[in-house]
Amino acid sequence: MPTKKLKNFIKIITKLNISVLLISMFFFHIFAGALARTVESIGSYNYGPTVPEATACHLATQNARKEALNIGANEVVSGQDILLCAETGNTEKCLLNKSIWSEVTGLIRDVKIISKKIVNPDKDYKTCRVKISADVKSLQGDKDPGFDFTATLNRHDRKYRHQEKIEFFISPSTKMYVTIFLWDPHDENKKEVIRLFPNRLDNRNGLASQLKVPTSNATRPYEFRAMFSRNTLRRALLIDQYVLVVATRSPITFKKRYTPEELNGRLLEIPASDWRRKRIDFYVLSGKEP
Repeated sequence: MPTKKLKNFIKIITKLNISVLLISMFFFHIFAGALARTVESIGSYNYGPTVPEATACHLATQNARKEALNIGANEVVSGQDILLCAETGNTEKCLLNKSIWSEVTGLIRDVKIISKKIVNPDKDYKTCRVKISADVKSLQGDKDPGFDFTATLNRHDRKYRHQEKIEFFISPSTKMYVTIFLWDPHDENKKEVIRLFPNRLDNRNGLASQLKVPTSNATRPYEFRAMFSRNTLRRALLIDQYVLVVATRSPITFKKRYTPEELNGRLLEIPASDWRRKRIDFYVLSGKEP
């Protein structure tokens, strides 16, 4: 018999508004020094009487775009992340945020809508299903399995109180240079990805053994603290935020701020064997730590 936890997990899955059926066809050609593939994917969005059809179909198209990129990224949202997203009170938005953050592994071009269909048009609860064709530009070459690292946080459950200290631990397989980015989709300027490290106080990001960030090389002590976004402070108890750790074989100066698309394009300029990235999802609870 299924356990209570498994039943809850299945219930969450069946209620997700982000339901995507993938039908993929790949045609390979080389352009601009990178691999591009033509992908067909179908994105669906379930909606009720309060959501306009145009909004639902726009979100269905976005889901199809994200999944077209996910094909190239082999990005998978884990069962644990689905359960944690459920705790935010907005499972759908949380999972969509994860999908958006996955875009840094590919660049989508020339999106064409092949078809759009409303399922159950006479019912109160309908589904907009959109099929698209898109060219996805992916990595240059193959990843080097000998160039890798692990990245963890100082809290294994990845849950922080507002203003609680966050530390990063990086363990490399070989010498590399690490850059850490943060994206808060709930922030007023949620389109920006911010570079946390290196920074003006702590700018030595080369490592050959385990490194804790903030590092002991900083010109003066500083801390990273979890921040509960102001515009969600009274409307949610738990919000999702995202860290991207990028390791490069040689030192590369990244800008302080990017949009996800800009960061995506910058990474795709680097040969795949010369960089690797790890995404860390974490969650911030309202209220300071006791």
